[in-house]
Amino acid sequence: MGADTRAVYAIVRAALGIILLSKVTFIASYPEVYQSSVIRAGLSALNASIVNVTIFGAEATSDFWWYFPSLMTNSAELISTAPVSCSGPDCYSYFLPGAMSLVAFDPALPYIGKENYTEARAFIVHDAPGFQMDFFSVSENVTFKTDECNQYGTDAAAIQICIQRNGNSLIGGSQPALIIH
Repeated sequence: MGADTRAVYAIVRAALGIILLSKVTFIASYPEVYQSSVIRAGLSALNASIVNVTIFGAEATSDFWWYFPSLMTNSAELISTAPVSCSGPDCYSYFLPGAMSLVAFDPALPYIGKENYTEARAFIVHDAPGFQMDFFSVSENVTFKTDECNQYGTDAAAIQICIQRNGNSLIGGSQPALIIH
């Protein structure tokens, strides 16, 4: 085996080592095909006063049982993200940006659809409001008072929800906690 062959093998080995030990990341990028304004998008602010409406308990229960099964599994309406209120292996954080069906387009502008924007691969709305939820076990120091817990539902199906304000966050439930920012 000649010196030239050994030099080639050494260079190939070094190149493969660099390639294999390099950190390679892929970042999704979406070239802009069309830009337009929308009337509204995202989730609206929470309106806590609706709990005082007479039929809220029955309506909230049916809505909860209707939407809850898909809430944590629909990747179009839920994105895993870095937590704000917790850390560690028992900490999970999700961002709810709102569904595409909540986007209200300006009717005076051209229609945006697959038919007229065939190159588009995503629809991105900037600065739309959403909610981030952090799930983690509550410390034993958190206890709920009677007036922080309410039952919603009917005789056939009901749910008890305990909510407590903690700074700019809400702590809900007992274990695991649900923090809404």
